[in-house]
Formats: sequence, C-alpha cells, structure tokens
Amino acid sequence: MNSWFANISVNLKLGLGFGLVLVLTALLALTGWTSLGSLIQRSNWMSDITRLNSDLTNLRVARLQYMLANGDDATANNVQVKLNEFNQQQQHLLKTFKSPENLKLLNEQAQIIAAYQVTLDRMRATYKASAAARTDLETTAAAAMQLIDNITRDVLGQGEGDGARLEQFRAASAAKEQLLQVRFEVRGYIADNTTQSEQTALRQLDNALDYARQLAQSLPNEAARIQQFQAAVTSYRDALNRYKGAVADIAAARAEMTQQGYDIVSRSEALYKIQLERRDAESTEARSLQLIATLLALLVGIAAALIITRQITRPLRETMAVVERI
Repeated sequence: MNSWFANISVNLKLGLGFGLVLVLTALLALTGWTSLGSLIQRSNWMSDITRLNSDLTNLRVARLQYMLANGDDATANNVQVKLNEFNQQQQHLLKTFKSPENLKLLNEQAQIIAAYQVTLDRMRATYKASAAARTDLETTAAAAMQLIDNITRDVLGQGEGDGARLEQFRAASAAKEQLLQVRFEVRGYIADNTTQSEQTALRQLDNALDYARQLAQSLPNEAARIQQFQAAVTSYRDALNRYKGAVADIAAARAEMTQQGYDIVSRSEALYKIQLERRDAESTEARSLQLIATLLALLVGIAAALIITRQITRPLRETMAVVERI
C-alpha cells in the first residue's frame, strides 16, 4: 500500500488529499443537515400541537358563549363549527405522528372528542326540551289565567241578591292571586335556577292547586270550568317538572363537557411534553454527532496531511542527499 502510494505522482497525491478533505467536509455538512432536518420536523409537530391547543381554547370559549346564551341555535352552530375544526386538526396529527407513544395519546384524545360530540348533541337536545317546557309554561299559564278570569267575571255578573256571591268572588280572587304568585316564583326560578328558588316555586304551585280544589267546593255550579282550570294548573306543574329535568340534564352535560375538556387538555399537554423531551434529546444528539464528526474530520485530515507530506518530502530529501554526495 505504501509502495503504491509512493509511486504515484505528486499531483495525484495532492488531489487525493484535497479530495479527502472535501469528503470529510461533505460528511460534516450531511451530519448537520440531518440533525437540522430532525429538529425542524420536531418543531413542526410542536406547532401542530400548539394549533390544536388553540383550537381547543376556541372551542371552550364557544361552549361558554353557548351556555350563556341559554342554548341559542346560532351559538350552538358556532360550537359545532369549532368542534369540527378541532377534530380536523386532531385527525391531521393522527396522520403525521408515527411514534406509538404519541399515537396512544392521540387515539385516547380522539375517543374523548367523540364522547364530547355525544355530550354536545345531548346538551343541544336538552336545551330544546328546556325551551319547549318554557313555552308550555307560558301557554298553560295563559290558559289557566283566562279560565279564572272568566269564572271571576261570571261570579261578578250574578245578581246582587245572591248571598254566596261575595264568598265565591273571594275564592276566585284567591285562586287567581295564587296563580299569579306561582308565575312570579317560577319566573324567579327560571332566572336563578337555584335549589331554593326551585323549592319555593314548587311549594307555591302546590298552594295554587289546593286553592283550585277549594274553588270547586265554593263554586259547585262552575265544576266544568274549574276542572279545566285544575287541569291547566296541573299541566303547568308538568311543564315545570320537565323544565326542572332539562335544567338538571344541562348541568350534568355541562359537568361532563368540562371534565372531557380537562381530559383533552391533559392529553395535549402530555403530547407536547413528549415533543419537548425528544427535541432536547435530539438537540443533544445533534451536538454530539457534530462534535464527533468535527473531531474525526480533524484527525483524519491531520493524518492525511502528515502522510501526504511525508510521501512528498521523503523523495525530495533522498534526492538532495544523492546530489550532495555527487
């Protein structure tokens, strides 16, 4: 090997030396390029996760607006749009990530998103049930009020000689007053939705039903209309119970969506943490590779320079020695 290298021309020796330097330089550049590409890819994944978290924030804001609007259809559609955007970004991550650890978190997150969609659909249906119950409350209250007004008017239209007229008027007026009080308490319950206001409204409704029964005893001639009045008040109570159930279902759905939101966030944070850890590991590995490649290039370059220099200078020294002897 040494004899072969010694027999080649000086130009070829220099060419081999510079070629080796270029190869080492190319290897060093390739190491840096590969490390940089890996870091760029990791940064892109982190950007995708950041966008996913941003979409989740927009979704949670839209959901809060939806609840503040008491189930308005426009805000409900906005929540669905934000959920679709979040789901699309999450599906994009599922296609781009390859690590089993990342895919496990993303698949769990996808399942939570599906459950979130189910809860949102249930909440929208419950808000519609709540709105229907409120409409029934207004309708049945108006019907009961119309009936008691007609009964009161007819009582006043009786002859002045009727001795029971005053007592019947008082009974009808008391039943009407109880109905008005019920509507007032129910409106307070709808506005407040607390346990105390709920119990107050239900107690007042029971009082109104008691007065309706007493009215039947005071006005035996109005049995048919009083029965209709009692049926309207009973329907009013049924509507209130439906509204109460809808409120409870909305609260349950809200709690579920809140927990699901926390679960989604926890998966996103864990996913982002993995990318940070791997970015740091890849950065350390890239620095190590670049340092090793640089040291290797220096060592090989120095060794090549020494060998080539020796191969060039040794024949020159031998030639000079021969010349001096002559």
